[in-house]
Amino acid sequence: MERKLLWKTDARFAIMIIIYILNYIDRNNVPAARHQGLEDDLELGYDNRYETVLSILYAGYIVPSNGIVSLISRPSLYIGGAMALWGMISCLTGITQNYVGILLTRLFLGFVEAAFLPGAMFLLSKWYKKNELGVRMTLLYCGNLISNAFGNLIAAGIVNGMEGKLGHRAWRWLFYIEGALTIFVAVCAVFILPDFPETEYFLSPLELNYSMSLLVCSDYRATFEKFRSNRKLAVRRMAEDAGKVDTVMDKHEVL
Repeated sequence: MERKLLWKTDARFAIMIIIYILNYIDRNNVPAARHQGLEDDLELGYDNRYETVLSILYAGYIVPSNGIVSLISRPSLYIGGAMALWGMISCLTGITQNYVGILLTRLFLGFVEAAFLPGAMFLLSKWYKKNELGVRMTLLYCGNLISNAFGNLIAAGIVNGMEGKLGHRAWRWLFYIEGALTIFVAVCAVFILPDFPETEYFLSPLELNYSMSLLVCSDYRATFEKFRSNRKLAVRRMAEDAGKVDTVMDKHEVL
């Protein structure tokens, strides 16, 4: 049953990889747009304006979103809502007309995108045991690697032949299309991502009880190991104070 439960949970969380890919693409589409005329149209070629537009995004990452996500009852709605917002901001980047406009959109994009990774880690930790979590986090970070490898190729495919369509430059279409795709995936994520094991309908009552028992046992085991490690450390320190490290540790090595 445990294997079946893992497969069902993994299938739900697979969309996290797609979200991470879009998170990175929406964050790094400005360099691709630069080659299609963004820098000239918005006059970013002097006074380090282009570099400021790139770096201002990370000012938004100071938001303590990991403290916010722990207070909400529906993480799927939180992550999906944040994703829809950054998709809309990406679309709005395509209609900016000057340096101030794109600077503001990039700043707000950073604030909203900052919610994803802490929220994803928090949600994964509620569904997987500690020995299972590392593999899932590795798979999540594969989304970052995939976007690094294919992000510019995807951008090139989008802008190819889009110059002048409906009176818009190709770089504007890049933001429109990637933003719209992000919003679409965000809507899907709200219905696909689970919230907490005790509130999910896709688990049968037997699977729900089994899942909760696995997580409780995992937490108990981790707590016991921490207690055991702390006890060994306390014994060693007492022995050091008494000048009898070897003798005392030999007697308590089984602890």
